[in-house]
Amino acid sequence: MTLSRIVKFAEKNLEVAYRASGEPQTVRIRLELDGKSPTKGAGNGIDSLLHNISHGVAGGPGFPPSGCSARLLSGPRKKTDKGIEGPVLDWSFELAGVAPKYLRSVVQRLAASGGMVSTIKMSIQGSIPPDKSAATVTSAALKRWLQDPTAFVDAWPEPPFEIKETKVKKGATVRISLESTITATQRKELDALREAFDRELIIYRTSKDAMGNVWGDVKSSYSGTEMKFGYDKFEVAPAPPRNAIVNLLSRFSDRVAKVATLELAFAAG
Repeated sequence: MTLSRIVKFAEKNLEVAYRASGEPQTVRIRLELDGKSPTKGAGNGIDSLLHNISHGVAGGPGFPPSGCSARLLSGPRKKTDKGIEGPVLDWSFELAGVAPKYLRSVVQRLAASGGMVSTIKMSIQGSIPPDKSAATVTSAALKRWLQDPTAFVDAWPEPPFEIKETKVKKGATVRISLESTITATQRKELDALREAFDRELIIYRTSKDAMGNVWGDVKSSYSGTEMKFGYDKFEVAPAPPRNAIVNLLSRFSDRVAKVATLELAFAAG
């Protein structure tokens, strides 16, 4: 498939030198916009990245979701910060446990930093030197992922809970069961997990490479050991959201409270 409009710059103007590691490293991300952005909305993408990575979504094979972490070291985030409108945006992060495939999500999200002003160039440079291992991401590999609506984050292969999956004609439902009754503190953590999941869905695409149309209820429901939430429309390729929720819940099970079962009912995108 061809590159979507928002990442069209990646055809010639995407430079990547990154090797994933479980240890913290400094990652510099620099992008150029086709002019200054009147909306000054780049911080929204930064907020989402920090929240989602810290909640484990960026894990995958070889990178346990419980080891994911992200911290902004420098660069504009608030609308009042100098340089937030561009046209050059330059950030440094401390990242750990961010698996190779998640860089696709990073590019997809930050490419929207200018709002209606297009991104025309982006570079990603990690402090750990690239090598020939599978942990290294090249510009060519990342461009291939950007052309594939299913090539988002991979799932942690050893989730500490049972997964039950069914297919439905439309919509989607996620049901999470803990091993014990959900406490007030755990509920807040589950709400944050749901927020991370919803933020990931924004950048996913349908199997026909259109922007994914996802909407549904605003609130999650809780009863005893169970959390449930759903979507009336769920027009995205099913593999990326499945992988994302597995990673998010694996981190939750390791760090917050033991999960017994994840039940998924997704429609094909």
